[in-house]
Amino acid sequence: RVAEGAAEGFAAFGPRAEWDVCAAAVLVAEAGGSVTRLDGGGLRFNQPNPSWRGVAGSNGRVHPELLRVLAGA
Repeated sequence: RVAEGAAEGFAAFGPRAEWDVCAAAVLVAEAGGSVTRLDGGGLRFNQPNPSWRGVAGSNGRVHPELLRVLAGA
């Protein structure tokens, strides 16, 4: 929904494996958006531990605000 412009942001709080995230992250990035870990760090693929404790995706314009709101959640 973020990549097509129907939503401004999205967050997933549970553990996410890189193979569950990589295609959506590419689509959002190619559409001009941002996808990061919940702490704002970038997603690094093909690592020994292929999971993260949540991700946030946005249209890019609202990403700093999304991360700020999520930090208080």
